[in-house]
Amino acid sequence: MSSNEDQTTLLTPISNALSLSLAKKCSKISDIVKENNNCLDVHLQHFCGFAISSGGLISDDFRKKIWPVLAKNIPLAKRCNSTSREHFEIVEFKCNNNSDKANTSNISDSDFESALSTFSDSSEEEDDDDITLDNCVASSSQPLEIQIEELQSHPDWKQVELDVIRTLSRFPPNIEDVERERLQQQLTPLIVRILYQNEDFHYYQGFHDVCLTFLLILDADEAFKAVQSICQRGSFGNYLSCSLEESVLKELDDIYVLLFLHDREVEEQLRGLELGTLFALSWPLTWFSHALQHHSQVTLFFDFFLCSDYLMPIYVSAALICERREEILNCEKEMPLMHKLLNHVPAEINCNRIVSTARSLYGSYPPTVLHEYKKEYDKIRERQRRQKDIMEKIDNVNRENMQMLLERRGSSLRLNVYEFARPFAVFGGVAAIAVVYFILKMDFQFFSQKISFFKYFSQKYL
Repeated sequence: MSSNEDQTTLLTPISNALSLSLAKKCSKISDIVKENNNCLDVHLQHFCGFAISSGGLISDDFRKKIWPVLAKNIPLAKRCNSTSREHFEIVEFKCNNNSDKANTSNISDSDFESALSTFSDSSEEEDDDDITLDNCVASSSQPLEIQIEELQSHPDWKQVELDVIRTLSRFPPNIEDVERERLQQQLTPLIVRILYQNEDFHYYQGFHDVCLTFLLILDADEAFKAVQSICQRGSFGNYLSCSLEESVLKELDDIYVLLFLHDREVEEQLRGLELGTLFALSWPLTWFSHALQHHSQVTLFFDFFLCSDYLMPIYVSAALICERREEILNCEKEMPLMHKLLNHVPAEINCNRIVSTARSLYGSYPPTVLHEYKKEYDKIRERQRRQKDIMEKIDNVNRENMQMLLERRGSSLRLNVYEFARPFAVFGGVAAIAVVYFILKMDFQFFSQKISFFKYFSQKYL
């Protein structure tokens, strides 16, 4: 039996087991959706369990039902703006207390919308004492009816429109051209409506990839509500309202801490090249929808992120790098080559294994623990930087001393050669003068003889 046949024989039971597991999960999801079609929120925990396990929610048909529930209950993100964060925590605490009294396990996305004045038509803030469960569930999730002319006057409309035109490669291959054009026509207004409702939001390239993913699964109104919710509650509110340095770049620094804890050899390789984190910039900004090449991979990651901590894309980023360990260690130690390698995610990368690794990393080093490790990591890096600076200074001093020594030796050598050669030079000079004198003397005698001969000849015959 050949090695390929052996491998196939070994993989068959695993494949069958995975298929059986997915079939059972598919059956469970289908039963819950059918039996509780009008009150899916009560099964939030079940849906999260399905979403973060292998295969995610399996089908886009299931996602069409479940994503709206997950989006409006997405875990809260820490805000870059401390004032907004403090106010938000007060609102969330009161909403949770009231929801306990009302025997309600989940809160709709409207609670954050009513808490932050930037998502409200009124510029006045409500008193904390006036916040009730009714305020938390007040219906602000209904899309505002905004005229298309108003949206087109938004400063970001043209840039969004240009990016939407370039989304052709993001559509699954089985979508007809007519359907793709219809979705593109819906996408630009959807994005600008999100920006229109909050003047602090500023569009960044890549946000259209996130919105398109929801639009491919949900209808336009549901997609708008889902995106609105993840912007209100999740990390996208930070990305749209804060600078890169304050938001995503600050989060990406944790990748090296996770690599240091999980795979130090890879961390040393990347850090030694001074690679930085720009190669991974689009990963959290787009929830990997810009980097992954298959629709099924993107939706699997979206399943996972909709049920996870807002920093989970950072854990997935570290897991993706670890997944490519062999490629990284075998790559030439040149920063541009390494950046090119990591910036392009292979089409057939194992996303289920990456999710599993990310869950393991999160379980071992949750954000609170990771924060403490980061302090130690920064101290280690600072010591290494100081040592490197000292070694560079020592090398510079050594090079300067060596240069001075060579110059001194060169001067001494030139002096010794001069002292040694001076007698020979004197002798050679004297000899040269004697030779010249002899030649000149011989030439003078010969010339004198010629002159005497001509005088004699002219007197006798002329």
